This record gives sequence, structure tokens and C-alpha cells, in this order.
Amino acid sequence: MDPSKIPDAKLKKFIDNSDTLKFASFSLKILLRQLKVHMELHPGHVIEEQCITKLRKHLVKYITLPNVEQDLKNNFKEVN
Repeated sequence: MDPSKIPDAKLKKFIDNSDTLKFASFSLKILLRQLKVHMELHPGHVIEEQCITKLRKHLVKYITLPNVEQDLKNNFKEVN
């Protein structure tokens, strides 16, 4: 799965649903929680886009780690 090709709407759902999803990657879990809290404290389209961009960069950088890749495969089935 190529994280750079994931639509923004799916990444936003991924952030929004992060509390209910299971993760093997601790860094991804922490990042998603931080992004969700940031979006809740500062609602708005600009902040939302910044959070999605930050998540996408994290995924592109760390997709080669087995836990991150497995989390994407497992959780994107649930997000769709």
C-alpha cells in the first residue's frame, strides 16, 4: 500500500477513528492521538490539512517498518 496515494478523506477517517482501531506500531498510535486532539482543539480546514499532511509524511517515511505496514493493511479495511 502506497501511503502517498491514500485519499485525504480516508486519512481523516483514520485519524477520527484512531481511538477504536488496534495498532501494533506505538509511534503511529501516539501520532494519531496527537493529531486527533490537535484537530479537536483547533477545528478548521487548515489544521485538518496540516494534520493529514503530517500523517502522510509519517506513513511515507516509516512504511517499510513491518508494524506500520501491517497497521495500514489491517485498519484501512475497517476505515473504508
